[in-house]
Amino acid sequence: MKKISLLLFILLPAFLLGQNRKDDAVARIKALKEGALLVRLKSGGLQKTALEQLGDAKALGAYSKKLEEENSSVVNAFRHFTFCPVYFFYSSSSENIRHKNLKGALLNAQLQPDSTLSPSLPVFLTAEFGFSDKQQIEGLLLLDDQFNPLPAPFPYLIRKFESPVKKRSQAEMVEVLDKKLKSLSEE
Repeated sequence: MKKISLLLFILLPAFLLGQNRKDDAVARIKALKEGALLVRLKSGGLQKTALEQLGDAKALGAYSKKLEEENSSVVNAFRHFTFCPVYFFYSSSSENIRHKNLKGALLNAQLQPDSTLSPSLPVFLTAEFGFSDKQQIEGLLLLDDQFNPLPAPFPYLIRKFESPVKKRSQAEMVEVLDKKLKSLSEE
């Protein structure tokens, strides 16, 4: 009997903490529905500067074109995301986003900074395609407004699965995120 009591004494706080985390995640997801998701696109600032300094116009042009294609692919992947409004910004505007200074940081349909886009967002999260800090797994990362990973049980990483058996496209990862957010918001 003492062993059972001790086991309950040890496990009950962990269970309650886990339940509080889930309740917190669900509350944040419900709040996000009234806010927006801000998706970070690559600006390539350091690489572009290095290529400019080298005077390699051909490499700069090729890199800029590749970056533009990658960013367009990310934007297209979010075309069918319906959980909340989605806005895009370049990584060079990350500090503005962190300080909630959205005016001039958000991009229009042509992926140009647009100062007329300045929504009043009580809540927003950020997202980007990349590698998770902790696990070094590639996928779609969901981060808080300070670009910190969200705690479990929040769907903070949608894995890419880079294997011959299973591979997710960017659009498929976005679709999985959309479904997870909708499912959790209904709890």
